[in-house]
Amino acid sequence: PLPQSYEPPANEPWTTGIFDCAEDKKIEDAHEYMVNLLESMHKCCLPSGVPSESPSVYEKSLVHKIFGGRLRSQVKCMQCSYCSNKFDPFLDLSLEIVKADSLYKAVANFTAAEQLDGGERQY
Repeated sequence: PLPQSYEPPANEPWTTGIFDCAEDKKIEDAHEYMVNLLESMHKCCLPSGVPSESPSVYEKSLVHKIFGGRLRSQVKCMQCSYCSNKFDPFLDLSLEIVKADSLYKAVANFTAAEQLDGGERQY
């Protein structure tokens, strides 16, 4: 049987300092472990004094160059056809796998256009 949660052993040299950002947290699954690991590696690779959330740092970060990308969110006005684009850095994508029988279909569902209505209209 698998354990309910995983907490990295504090006495192992390879884990020392990796999860400083999540001191009192337990890692619940492999995805959470990977996200924490990549974020910690990203922060460790930055020159001192550089904020890890700075927009320009993502272009220079070795971790983001290897594992990351930029996600484009586009909103198009249905009346005047004006498009607004926003780009955000990412290290992982959470894909819905319940409705998909392949990775291709999961990505297609994730990137599918959707019409905003109600409160989302004022985006």
